[in-house]
Amino acid sequence: KIYQDIASIVPLDVHIINGYGGTGILSAILAKKAKFVYSVEINKSASMDCEELFKENDISNALSICGDCKLEIPKLIRQDKTISHIIFDPPRKGIDKNILNVIKSAQIKNIIYLSCNPSSLINDLKILSTDYEIEFIQPYNMFPHTNHVETLVYLKLKNNQFTSL
Repeated sequence: KIYQDIASIVPLDVHIINGYGGTGILSAILAKKAKFVYSVEINKSASMDCEELFKENDISNALSICGDCKLEIPKLIRQDKTISHIIFDPPRKGIDKNILNVIKSAQIKNIIYLSCNPSSLINDLKILSTDYEIEFIQPYNMFPHTNHVETLVYLKLKNNQFTSL
């Protein structure tokens, strides 16, 4: 359901970074709509599984990058000026602050953030809120009878909005 909801937000023919991309399932789903998807994952085994997933499904408009998001995402943003969406599914500690600052500086238009930790999500949203507006927040109870919740947040660059005349 979460991946379906994320895919519904992403328009056709965009360039996307999927930070903390894991084994590439979401990236493969997004590649059906996107012009190009970069999946960045530090875990070598997961990154190799992502590459294999792309090969087995003839996905040619996606690239699996094995590396640390705090190093790879700034490189991608510098190299591909057409990136309009960044999707994050970070570990419990949240997104590295340097990444958040690079995204703000580059004025990436859309951020889709899937969080497993409300505390780190709040901290990251505080940093992003100076430049981004929350379009919606959707919690998901993936682990019934526990205190864990997944939260999907869609943010848009504030100066990316239409103004009325």
